[in-house]
Amino acid sequence: VHNVLDNGNGYVGILTTAPDQPLTVNGIIHSTSGGIEFPDGTVQTTAAGGSVANGSQTWTTPGTYTWTVPNGVSRLIIAEWGGGNSGGVWGSDDVGGTAGSFTLGFLSVNSGQSVTIVVGAGGVNKGGGSASSVSNNSITVTAPGGGGGAASGTDVLVSFNGGFGGSNSVNMGYDVGGGAPSIMGYYPNEVSTGGYINAATTVTPSPGFGSLPGGGSGGGTGSSSSPNGGAGSQPGGGGGCAYTGGTPGSGGNGEVVIEW
Repeated sequence: VHNVLDNGNGYVGILTTAPDQPLTVNGIIHSTSGGIEFPDGTVQTTAAGGSVANGSQTWTTPGTYTWTVPNGVSRLIIAEWGGGNSGGVWGSDDVGGTAGSFTLGFLSVNSGQSVTIVVGAGGVNKGGGSASSVSNNSITVTAPGGGGGAASGTDVLVSFNGGFGGSNSVNMGYDVGGGAPSIMGYYPNEVSTGGYINAATTVTPSPGFGSLPGGGSGGGTGSSSSPNGGAGSQPGGGGGCAYTGGTPGSGGNGEVVIEW
């Protein structure tokens, strides 16, 4: 073969007379198939891109998931809602369920790292909603379930409590569930409809995060003709209070959105 040198020490040079490694090439290496295998056994068949494509993924079903960080990604932006609380029953604990909290945060990660996602469930039969979270196995960003308060920590950009459900004692019998907050926070609704509601709109927070839904709305209260409390909507709305003999409204399930 022309222009190939064996220097006698086991080093081979192609288009060079001074190979300094077992194989030294003065030029471009062209792999026509199969790619390049590295010492750890991995094979690269395409060059790494100069930029990382943006993307997002959403989890809405309660449970625990494992997700792999895409190649080239070093930071995740996280939006999450905890599950809302169930409502009570009129005459005993006549109150609408408190909504799940909202958290916007970030996590530093490595390409190929496993990340654990937990989607909180809404409460049923007067039970509380559970928290949603994202963890890189050393740091966890959490959105507490209904009544759990706002999250805190160096990786939390902003967090809001879920709205409180209406109470018979202060809201004239309108025991609807509380509304979940969104990136815009929450604001007081008229007293006659009970509790707090979310900013029910799609918003575009900064920096660089895509559109997010508003938090879930609270469920309606039961009545003598329709005793069951209304369910809170997803993500994180509180369930409505049931009339005597009815079933309390369940809380809305949580939700997790990751963008990179």
